[in-house]
Amino acid sequence: MNIENKVLTIVSEVLEVELNAINLTTTIDDLDSWDSMMTINLMTVICDEYGMMPSFEDFEYFTSVSKIVEFINKNNNL
Repeated sequence: MNIENKVLTIVSEVLEVELNAINLTTTIDDLDSWDSMMTINLMTVICDEYGMMPSFEDFEYFTSVSKIVEFINKNNNL
């Protein structure tokens, strides 16, 4: 499974929304269930999945699906 599909699956599961209800352009403003607590949950699940340790500054990456993918790609290239 590629990174984009994996992120979409994780976001769907964590936010408890149908997979077909989200895409790479989905943002925190698009879903009622995506609040600050769910952002922290997403960070935790994504970072556990990819073996990353986020910093406070990384919080900004967890406001859209595409930014989460960007965060993973950025950290996988280190």
